[in-house]
Amino acid sequence: MTLSAFLFDAPSVLYERPDLGVALQTLLEHYGLKPRHPTVVHNALRAASFDANIGRISLDDYYNAILRVHGLTEEQALAAGREALRFDATRLSLPTGAAAALRRLKGLPVNLGALVNSPYKAADEMAWLARLGVPADTWTVFLSSCEQGAIAPDPVIMDAAIKALNRPHTEIGLVSRDRSFLEYAAEVDLVPIAMEHTDTIIPVRTTIADLHGLIALITP
Repeated sequence: MTLSAFLFDAPSVLYERPDLGVALQTLLEHYGLKPRHPTVVHNALRAASFDANIGRISLDDYYNAILRVHGLTEEQALAAGREALRFDATRLSLPTGAAAALRRLKGLPVNLGALVNSPYKAADEMAWLARLGVPADTWTVFLSSCEQGAIAPDPVIMDAAIKALNRPHTEIGLVSRDRSFLEYAAEVDLVPIAMEHTDTIIPVRTTIADLHGLIALITP
């Protein structure tokens, strides 16, 4: 296997963002409210989340939708809630060793790209990762769905990322836990690389336990 680039399904393998951040939770407690169950929130915000992730509605409109689901309605409370959500958005967490693995990969002859289905701009996502030890210049390309107008793995955003990596399809490993990403990779001759994958039905070329496993794929 000869690989010269990796394309990451970022929220799947690079980082996590809490469903309920500490700032929003604190604000709800201030107003005597309890957070709604994550399933209730997910179902209520399905349409708004999609619209925000493709840039169809503004971030403030999306935040207002989230806050109203939790019971905040007055403008003062909504304004405070938007600030809380902006703070919580920055609070990414990386798996142990992920930042070190990405820095090691950056020093090797390989291009690195990332895709994120997010209401946040790519520059913001990269800045937040930089605070955690992953410099912005790690990335040959970093694309956010809200700026591309498409949810990965839609071909619109995938093709843009692949073009920017400037490598043959057969030399690009697509790293994800998500079945739809892995199936897309196989369909367009990318190399599907599953993170901690167990479903043998999906066409996976290789499986890694963590990001350090990628280093072994391009070094003797």
